[in-house]
Amino acid sequence: MANKIDLTKPVLPVGQPNRTAGRTNSLSQGPAFAEVLRSQLGEKGQVQFSKHARERLENRGINLTAGDLLKLNDAVEKAARKGARESLVLLDNLAFIVSIASKTVVTAVDGQSMKEHVFTNIDSAVIL
Repeated sequence: MANKIDLTKPVLPVGQPNRTAGRTNSLSQGPAFAEVLRSQLGEKGQVQFSKHARERLENRGINLTAGDLLKLNDAVEKAARKGARESLVLLDNLAFIVSIASKTVVTAVDGQSMKEHVFTNIDSAVIL
């Protein structure tokens, strides 16, 4: 009889190609989910600084401590919970304009440079 069922192969409708031929276990390809999640959280969990902001920090001699970065991260989280998009964060004698969605500091200003400075295109302010 020509219509015998081979139990070692998947049963497919007549006329359908064998989609499992040559397929490898997709779970063994690429990084593990935990690794991807950890890398994403590492990249997006902490506030980052744009090139412009890094240049401003360097040019103005602004050095941030680990405590300053923690406060800045907390401020960004608070602003995000309130639905902010672009926020002015005032930390001691420093001002930061932060894109909340990307958690990126766009620019940084010290107290001396803040005098007579106008901040535009912000929708919120966080004062620490």
